[in-house]
Amino acid sequence: MRIEKTGYGMGKKDLPAANCVRAILGEALAGESGNECPNAGELIELCCSVDDMTGEEIGFALETFLGMGAKDAYYVPIGMKKSRPGVLICVLCDARSRDAFVEAIFKHTSTLGVRERIVRRYELSRETLTAQAPHPYGEVRVKLANGFGTSRVKTEYEDIARVAREQGISFAEARALIESAIED
Repeated sequence: MRIEKTGYGMGKKDLPAANCVRAILGEALAGESGNECPNAGELIELCCSVDDMTGEEIGFALETFLGMGAKDAYYVPIGMKKSRPGVLICVLCDARSRDAFVEAIFKHTSTLGVRERIVRRYELSRETLTAQAPHPYGEVRVKLANGFGTSRVKTEYEDIARVAREQGISFAEARALIESAIED
C-alpha cells in the first residue's frame, strides 16, 4: 500500500492499556489488492433449499447443472423449518450464465426461491500430463497442481480404476503400483 496520510489520537480517559489510535489512509499498489491474483475470480453462488425431492431427483439436477458448465454443483444436508430434514443445493457459475442456471434450478428442483451470492474463488494452476506406466498398465493421466506455496500430483481416478479392473486388484493396490512406477 502507498501510505498517503497517517493520523494519531490519544484518549483523555485513563485505562489499564494505552488509550490511543492510529489510522492510516493509503492506496493499494498494483498486484497487492488481491484483485490482480491470476488464479482468483468472482463467481456467482446460487443456492436453494428443498425438503421434498428424492435422492435420484437431486442427483439428476446436479448432473444437469454440471453438464451445463457449472464450475461446481453440490448439496449439503440441512435442517429446515418444522424440524424437517432437507437439502441445500448450491451451484457455482460465472455471471454470464447466471440466468440460465436460475432457470435450470427452478426447472430441476422443487424450490420456490433461489438465493444468490457473489463469491471469490482461488484456484491452483492445473496441468494434466500423460505418463507411461510399466507394462501391463499402459498410459495414465497425472494431474499437476501448484500455486499459493503448494504443489500436488495426483493420478487420474479413471485410470487407476481401469488398472484395478483389468488386473483384478483393489483400487488402493492399483494406485500404489502406478504411483511407485511413476516415481521411478
